Amino acid sequence: MTRLRVGPGEDATRAQRDRLVGLLDSTPAAGAQVVGHGSLLHDLDPEGYWVIPTLLADVSEDHPLNTAKIFGPLLSIVPVDDP
Repeated sequence: MTRLRVGPGEDATRAQRDRLVGLLDSTPAAGAQVVGHGSLLHDLDPEGYWVIPTLLADVSEDHPLNTAKIFGPLLSIVPVDDP
């Protein structure tokens, strides 16, 4: 897996983090499965509003992870038909 750099989090808010965590928490009920996740760097500010990068599969087509711009480190794998 390629390494991703964590961008500046100084502008993040509790509301943004809570929204992303809420989206992530809603995925099991929608049948989704976590297939991979990252970790936070040990030197990040513990008071920051960080969300662990997460890769999900089997997310329903109508779930906000697939229908909205979430602006966070959550990614849904979407299968497509071969043309």
